[in-house]
Amino acid sequence: MNGGRISGEPRAGLRLAGTLRAADAVMLLDQLPMADQPLRLDLSDVEAIDSAGLALLLEWQQRLEEAGGSLVVVSPPAALVRLARISGVDTLLNIETNDAGMIGE
Repeated sequence: MNGGRISGEPRAGLRLAGTLRAADAVMLLDQLPMADQPLRLDLSDVEAIDSAGLALLLEWQQRLEEAGGSLVVVSPPAALVRLARISGVDTLLNIETNDAGMIGE
């Protein structure tokens, strides 16, 4: 598996690919551009995620909100949705999915 990497442009939407684990989270922490508008982050190419990856997404969301923007997570892996539910933070992340049954059960 590959370490996490961000590509794309903030206005068109960003894509996060590879892994999103502890070592990746440390490397990626300051790589998300700040914006005063909603920032869409597509996770459809994330191969693996753990609690450090979830914490990174929550940190990015907080930083964007402080800048007057927001984070919209698009196409999250099922593992992220399960981890967010287990951790009790599923209602804190703005997650968009194509599967209505993945969120809010």
